Amino acid sequence: MKNRNLWFILTLLCTISGLAFTLPGSKLENKKLTESIDSLYNTLIKGEAAGDIEIGMTLDEIAEIDGYKIVEEKYIYEPSDENAEEIIYWVVRGSDTLMELFPGYDFENETYGDKVETIYVKSTVFQTAEKIGVDVVLQLKWD
Repeated sequence: MKNRNLWFILTLLCTISGLAFTLPGSKLENKKLTESIDSLYNTLIKGEAAGDIEIGMTLDEIAEIDGYKIVEEKYIYEPSDENAEEIIYWVVRGSDTLMELFPGYDFENETYGDKVETIYVKSTVFQTAEKIGVDVVLQLKWD
């Protein structure tokens, strides 16, 4: 009788622990969900592109890509003779920051353009074919 109760308890514990890995909200289930969402997006770093975002694209073109949101942030460097300002754009999907975009600067007019000259990959989602990803910097090639 004791063996039967012990066997029942062990079977019950194994079943519960096995379910914990696949129940909604579990870490394994969340990882599978994240991986399946990531597979819907082009995440290959190749040439001058990180996924669907390429050097030379306008910020408006990038903002139209499904699932991505652009957040603008201004940095003011002080102290300096002049208030130096830099604008950085973050590409966000859900709550994940994927990359930073730096627009080109027009020194003649002292303004930022709307075309991206530098992409700084911040997320492990984007990788090269060789599985290199985080902290990859893609920049405009100067002629």
